[in-house]
Amino acid sequence: MPTPLSRDLRERIVRAVAGGSSIRQAALRFEVSPSAAVKLMRRFRQSGSPAPARFGGHRRPIFEPHGALVRALLDTKADISLVEIQAKLKPARHRGRGDLHHQPLAQTSRPDA
Repeated sequence: MPTPLSRDLRERIVRAVAGGSSIRQAALRFEVSPSAAVKLMRRFRQSGSPAPARFGGHRRPIFEPHGALVRALLDTKADISLVEIQAKLKPARHRGRGDLHHQPLAQTSRPDA
């Protein structure tokens, strides 16, 4: 997954374009893709800031509807395996959702952890 350009690099590209370079020349000079430089300058012209936009978004936890059951399973058997938890959740799992192994178990909340 790509990461945003550093704040320093963004500011150097903006200064280069403000100093007379074309956007594509600045992209070549600072070794970024032309499309990244064009998008940066578009964002700078619209907002006045070279700061990146929000990156990522909210993902609804898969285990949330089953949180009480998972906590109860962990309370009864602290060393329960993921395979055992999946077997217990299989009857309660909603249809149309992905397999439960896609979200790490560590993301569930444990009162004793």
